[in-house]
Formats: sequence, structure tokens, C-alpha cells
Amino acid sequence: MADRHKLYKKFLDRAPFGTLLFAYGVCIDANSRAQQILKCQRSDLIGVALSEDQTQQPASVEQLKHVIEKLQQDQLSGILWRSQNILEEDEIVVSQGPAEHGDAGGAGSDDIISITLYPLPALAQMVVKEFSTIATVADGEPISDAPDTTVIETKVEPEPIADVVAASISVPVKTPAQQTDQDRYETLSGLPVSLRLIDSIAEYLDQPQSDTACGALLLIDLDHFNSINESLGKAVGNQILERAAETIKGLCTEHMEMDQVAGDSFLVLIKNIADSAEQAREASLAIANEIRCILTRPFFTESGEVSVTSSVGISVLYAGLYYASPEVIISAEQAVQQAESAMFEAKRRGRDNVVLFDSQITRQARQRINMQSSLRKAVANQEFDLHVQPQVSTHSGDVVGGEVLLRWMHSGQAQRSPADFIPVLESSGMIVDVGLWVIRTSCEYLRNMLDQGLWTPDMQMAVNISPKQFHDPQLIKSLEQSLKSYDIRPDMLTLEVTETLLIDDFESVVDKMKKIRNMGTRFAIDDFGSGYSSMIYLKRLPLDILKIDREFITHLNSDKETLGLVEAIMMVAHHYGLDVVAEGVEKREVLDILRSLGCEKYQGAHFSMPVSLDKFQRLLVA
Repeated sequence: MADRHKLYKKFLDRAPFGTLLFAYGVCIDANSRAQQILKCQRSDLIGVALSEDQTQQPASVEQLKHVIEKLQQDQLSGILWRSQNILEEDEIVVSQGPAEHGDAGGAGSDDIISITLYPLPALAQMVVKEFSTIATVADGEPISDAPDTTVIETKVEPEPIADVVAASISVPVKTPAQQTDQDRYETLSGLPVSLRLIDSIAEYLDQPQSDTACGALLLIDLDHFNSINESLGKAVGNQILERAAETIKGLCTEHMEMDQVAGDSFLVLIKNIADSAEQAREASLAIANEIRCILTRPFFTESGEVSVTSSVGISVLYAGLYYASPEVIISAEQAVQQAESAMFEAKRRGRDNVVLFDSQITRQARQRINMQSSLRKAVANQEFDLHVQPQVSTHSGDVVGGEVLLRWMHSGQAQRSPADFIPVLESSGMIVDVGLWVIRTSCEYLRNMLDQGLWTPDMQMAVNISPKQFHDPQLIKSLEQSLKSYDIRPDMLTLEVTETLLIDDFESVVDKMKKIRNMGTRFAIDDFGSGYSSMIYLKRLPLDILKIDREFITHLNSDKETLGLVEAIMMVAHHYGLDVVAEGVEKREVLDILRSLGCEKYQGAHFSMPVSLDKFQRLLVA
């Protein structure tokens, strides 16, 4: 119980949303975020009774009681609370649910409720009911004792994407006969761009302003949006598209124009952004990152929170200045092409990113094509090898397993960094065949070490499985055949998957993981904390091991915030029965901290870099 209470307090204090706990209708706890949202002190909240009228309460607390009453009366899971000048945000979403709490004494679970406050205006579109406090209360003005508690039902019906697009940019849908040039589209670089925006770009390029020289074109593309449509339905997808369009449009000033293209993509023209190319790059990056960050705010749906990231490409207009060539002025089509190339580069870098176009992107694209050709030859000529990085017990210092890592060899020398060629293998689809070779070779390594008495039944070899390989229909059959061919116990093999796998069809991913795990093979989630981290994954996924991303481990001994986060991740992992492996351990001081936190295993340069099989075997007998 003490551990559970400690775990609860750790996350309550660090939660990005407000949380209040009520036992028998009395507030017994509230985190600091709730105090900020309600603009009050902890002492104003603790002891508040829902069923009693109490004097000298902050207006926000008094209104919160009415909101909770409405939630309970109508048995709602969530409600939109609107109130001006009283809360940190004018709109917040309030939800209720059961809670467990160590300080609640003998109270049963039915007697304790958790109230969560989400200060996110983006949630409003996704909530079924609304609670509005109509009266506007300015600082210093009294508030009515009985705010309007009218509940408004808003039914969300599936709409065609075209209708959502039209509504989001406040342009009525017209028949082809009624359309003007401002409504029609022309395909530029494969994207349906409205003639209105094309004309605006061309006009701006042809008539530069006297006081400014540069503008910018942003292409914003929502990441993995098809997966949202497939997993949550098009109705939810349309709502997210509409909210995204409204959000971007709301950020546009009088010098900006927005156009929605290709469903989940948006073009933003920014005029008069700067008087030099350097300033234009800096300013457009700042604007693009602001849009990207705001779009990551979660949407609240019946299925839970939905987080959407975006990749943004930027083309700086009047690029002749950028290339120190005043006579070069790009066309609207070239501007869109450049923005699209930069956007694809942002996705290649892992998505949720912003990239400025420059000529190097084009060169890199050509290099990737050349690398694909070389990799196809490497597959045919068997130029790949596996190195092994030891996994070490933090307590005994013994090698208790390893992780196999792919290397591209030529004439006995490593050719390329895995960070360079593995994404190309993935994007080209070659990773499926190469991945199957990795599994077979790993089983061969294990049989070799078992026959020599170097490997024991309690040791595991970890193999990375890419998203594309995981979705290969032949994965389970190939895994079974490899284990059987080399007579390897399935529990000696651990398949490592990354968080990016989870943003695809979550339920089908879970089902396939369960089938593989039922064979006896273990699962680890790799690089936890680097991407789409959610603690709920640890409860729902059939996992055995959690690997903490090296970026957290590197700064463990010098950053208190990182230390607190790593400690919290470990506590939750252990709460769900998972072992923890720390990646990238390079210093003894970091190892000592990990040991004190209860981390089971580590890998990194402090013990050994990835080595060949022969060297790894020598480490096992050292």
C-alpha cells in the first residue's frame, strides 16, 4: 500500500492536468496543476464538501461544485465548463471516474471519485455535453451564487471530408457551375491547391513589398492520420481535421493565408515575414513550431485521448536571396514542391518535426536512391553481419543477455551507420527480408553458444523488430520455423518493438503480440520516452521488459527533472511487473543511480560497445 501511495503521489504531482480526489463528497487531495487551473490555494480545496454551501470560497471552487453535481446527476463521463476570467483557461473539460488512494482510509472504491481538469480548448469539439457559466466575472466583481447550469447536447454526425474542409475555412460548398477561380483547384506537385492560394503566391512573388523581401510557404501534414481513421472511425477523424483547420486558421494573421489540401495537409502562405532570408528562416521556423506544438494538444474522445503530431516543411519565398542569386525567383509550383520535399524530410527524420527546404534535401534524396541500389546488392551478396551488445545485471555485474544489432559490412569493414541505412531498408520494404535473416542468425548464434555451454536458460537475446516487419503476415510462421530449426526455447528470445509501432492499429498490434507471447517469446518496448509515450501502454500491452531511452539515461546524474522522470517510469514499470533495462550507460555514477532505483539491467559503453560474436563469447567467459 505504501508503494502504491508513493506511486500515486509521484504522478499526481507531475501530471499535466488537474486532479482532485473526493471521499464521501469531501475533497481530500488536489495536485498543484488543479490549483493553477482553478486559480486558488490548496487550502481552498481540501475539505470542500460537495453537498454543503460554504462561505468565502473562491468563485472557481463554488462553480466547480455545480459542475460536479451536473456530472453526477446526468451520469456523464465528461463535460465542457466555460467560464470567463475565473479559470486559467476560459474553457476546460471536466471528467470524473473512480479512484484508488492510500489516504482514503476505509473508504470503498464506490465512495471515492477522481475529478480531472483538462485545460485544453481543443477538447471542446470532442465532448458530448457542455456546462456554461454565462455570466462574465471580471477581477474584483462578485459572482452569482447560482450560475446557469444549462446542459447543451451536441450530436456529432459523420460528415464527408469535403464538407469539413469547407466549414473549417468558412467557404460555402458550391456546385461546379457556381465555383469561381477562388474555389477551384489545380494540382501542384501532386497536391490539390486552390487557385486562390496559387494566385496569392504568384502575386506575392511578382510584386515584392518595398519594406520586406521574404515570405514563406508552410506545408503541414498530420502524421499517421490514416491510422486514426481506421482505428477510431472517420467521424472522429473528420472532427480532428476540422479542429486542426480551425486551430491553424486561428493562428493566421492578416499577412497569412491557409488552404487545406489532400484531406490531412494544410498550406499556409506567410507574407512579409522578414527583410532577409536569414530572418525569414528563423521567423518561419518559429511560426511552424508554434503550429506544430499546438496541434499536439490531445483530443478527448469516447475512446480516450487522441494525440496527433504533424510534420512541417517550409519553403522560403524569394529564395534567390537564400542562394545569393538575386535573379532567381521561384514560382508557386516550385514553392509547393520545395515545401513538400521539406515536409517529407521531416517525416523521414521521425515525424513531429519542422524542416526548412534547402538544396541539400534534394541531394539527400538522390543519395537515398543510390543507397537503395547498394543495399539491394548487399542483400544479394550477404554483406550484413550481426554484432551483439551485452546486457548486464546492475547488481551482480554479470552478463545476462545481449541485443543483436545489424551491421553492413564490405571487405570486412563497417560501411554505414545503422542510423543511415536502416531507415532506407524500412522505407524500401527490404527490412522484411533482412529482419527474417536477423531472426534466423540470432537463433544460430544462440545454438552456437548453447552447445559451448556459454548460454544458460535464464538468459535472453534481444532482436529489434521494425513496424513493417511486425506487420508482415509471415512473421509468426518464420519465427516458429527459426526457433524449431535451431531447437531454441522461445523464452530465450526477446522481440524489441518501438513506440512508433503503437500508433498504427493498436488493437491488431496487441492481438499479434499476444499470439507471439503465447509461444513463449518475450516482448520489450524499446526507447521508451522518445516518441509516443503513454503509461497506459504498459498496462494494455503484453510486455515483459521496458527499455528506457538513452537520452534520459545520459543526463541522469546531472538533471534532477530527468532523474525524477526516470524514477517515475521505473516505478510504473515495476508496478506492472516489467523488468527495466537502461540503454546508453556510459558512466559509473549513472550506473550507481540506476542500481539505487532498482533497475535490473543495463547496456552501454560503460561495460561494452556492440562487438562481434567471437568477442561477445569471450565476454561471457571472462
